[in-house]
Amino acid sequence: MRAYLDRLVSWSPVLLLGALTFSSQGKPHETLAAARAEHFPDNDTAEVSSPLLSLTEPDKPALTVTANKGKITGDRENAYLTGNVTVTREADTQAKPGERGTGPITVKTEYLHVIPKLERAETDKLVTIQEESGIIRGTGFEFDNQAKTVKLRSQVSGTFQPQPVKK
Repeated sequence: MRAYLDRLVSWSPVLLLGALTFSSQGKPHETLAAARAEHFPDNDTAEVSSPLLSLTEPDKPALTVTANKGKITGDRENAYLTGNVTVTREADTQAKPGERGTGPITVKTEYLHVIPKLERAETDKLVTIQEESGIIRGTGFEFDNQAKTVKLRSQVSGTFQPQPVKK
């Protein structure tokens, strides 16, 4: 039976997992898709290949997370992603003109712990953050999409692009 289920899952090019929630407007808020998933009933966890986690909420920038592999806890409260992890936050179209940090942001690392319901992510590994004003690298990282904050813990360095002077 197990071999049959493994083949069944591998035939599907994309598997939409049970982590699909909707906003009050009826639009998807949280989705998790993967090329392959394996469920472990003893602790209700799932291991996924090529996961794609999307968080969308009205009036907030969309957030997507991709990786080579992931492990999702049984309560769906935590995702542990490994290998070529990329977090992309779209530009904030609701920002006030001239407000800093409102452009798109891309974060790359090799490991990331994501807490979808809180819209938070963290790692103790090296991260590279690229946004419109430059690139920052550091070891250890905390990201809060609701508060629009990023904290780097150590060995921080960066390169900033000159910004036009406003008159």
